Amino acid sequence: MDIQVDENDLKEMGLSIEEYLQMVSDMNDQLLKYQSNIDMETKATDDAIVSDGDEKVSQELDNDLKDHSEPNNLKLNLSKKARKRKEKKLNLSNITTPLDFTNPTQFWPNYEEIIRTRITKYFPVEIQIVKITNITNQKLLKRFKSTIESETLRVKKEKSGINIMKSIELGLHGTESSNIQNIIDNGLLIPGQGNDLSIRNGQASGFGIYISLTDPSESIHYCKGGGKMLACAVLLSSRYIASHFNDYAVIRDESFVLPCFLIEFTEKW
Repeated sequence: MDIQVDENDLKEMGLSIEEYLQMVSDMNDQLLKYQSNIDMETKATDDAIVSDGDEKVSQELDNDLKDHSEPNNLKLNLSKKARKRKEKKLNLSNITTPLDFTNPTQFWPNYEEIIRTRITKYFPVEIQIVKITNITNQKLLKRFKSTIESETLRVKKEKSGINIMKSIELGLHGTESSNIQNIIDNGLLIPGQGNDLSIRNGQASGFGIYISLTDPSESIHYCKGGGKMLACAVLLSSRYIASHFNDYAVIRDESFVLPCFLIEFTEKW
């Protein structure tokens, strides 16, 4: 029996090539022995999934069966374990990334856990988080949502296939405590872009707003001992990133960054 396999499809199903070939062999034996029962068993499994109220998952599972059918168009009776694994992945993909950005707490309902985990991973003892406060400015939120809509239309027009919602990250920005209120009111500003601000900390990796994506060390450094740091929503669009490293990104457009949470902390060095 000549079987052609797409490795990408196997990855989606969570199967190796060896597991798939073994499954085909087992199912072929089963088909030869119980040909008359296949349609009945498939229908029973599909009905069970539909009865759980997820017709979309059932349809996608059926499509998998068709895509991986043998040359004679007989459906492979995938094991219940494989179907359940596929069903779980489909369900998770539906809830991982929200369809829109209503507000930061909706987009990241576990934002406190995200922030605490990121900081304590690098500084389990040295940095103690005291308080995390939602400081989202509605005017800036409206601007950020407008930017998301514009970028969504752009990538749709370009047919790039990029999911803009998956390009939104929660990053950290360190600054002196005396700057916090102005940032809450007006957002993070790029010196010289419609303002009279001057560059104070250098622009070693490009001109723009510096956002830490993983290691918070640099963000903490720029707090200058003030014990306050910002967590910001940042839209990582290739058009407006001066530099993008593993640890941080430099954003060239102020509207692509939204200050969301104020992190207050103490230091023990």
